[in-house]
Amino acid sequence: MNKKIIILLISVLIIAAAGVVYMLRPKPVKTVSTEIYNLTDSQFLSTADTTRGILKIELSVEMPEAFQNEEVLAKIKQTILGQLFGEFKAGQSTKEILNQYASALKSEYLKNNSDFANKLLKESKLVFNNSIVLEGFSLISDEHIYSYGISRQIDLGGNYPSGTRHFLNFNLETGEKISESDIFTAGYETDLIEIIKEQIIIDSKISDDDEIPSINTFEESNYIVENIKPNGNFYLNDESICFVFNPYEISPVYFPGETEVAIPYSKIKHLMKEKNPIVYLVNIPVK
Repeated sequence: MNKKIIILLISVLIIAAAGVVYMLRPKPVKTVSTEIYNLTDSQFLSTADTTRGILKIELSVEMPEAFQNEEVLAKIKQTILGQLFGEFKAGQSTKEILNQYASALKSEYLKNNSDFANKLLKESKLVFNNSIVLEGFSLISDEHIYSYGISRQIDLGGNYPSGTRHFLNFNLETGEKISESDIFTAGYETDLIEIIKEQIIIDSKISDDDEIPSINTFEESNYIVENIKPNGNFYLNDESICFVFNPYEISPVYFPGETEVAIPYSKIKHLMKEKNPIVYLVNIPVK
């Protein structure tokens, strides 16, 4: 075979191979990829009689683990871990942090209940069971925004367990949390308060929950009117911004418990900055 033809064929093969390698190369992760970490643990109230009480701990945490911008990813992870667990040592893995957190909960449980445990063993046949459930989970995740929720359910005695949900929304260009001031124009609060109150009344009339009575005015309800206002605790979806008020935040009684108010973008578009991190969601046509 002609030497020039052989060289040409080899060149073509090299170029083709390079093309295949390029096509099969790992693609940058345009949105956040996550991994779920679970831990279940427990601590007896007293080792002298393990039937008298126990603290059950359930941790389930979804963590962002991959993104095309590693600096942004690190900033988001640090913020989420801080909200979930408070202080933690830099460089620790998520598994290590979960184990450390569970150990701290058990130590605190024993310390806070040592006198009660001794009294219970001597004077009563009561059983004292408690639980702590912590969950971290992803919500909206696209090329622009990553939203994250934290749910805590704590039962340490009392009439009702303590349950709260808090939300974080991140700008994937910077890794910073998205605040209300990033979305809305100055002076938005007055109008937004009225829109939230109006939505609560609308929701009460269409709710299927028998424990949430239909209301016409707040004077005839259990809500504390002056507490109904934007609270920075919100998450985002394709159609609305959803404010979440935890139990006792806008009502002096446990019921109605948590109040979630979804405000359609169409109702608040006029209050938003022309350029804001969620403008692309606002402009998505509603199907």
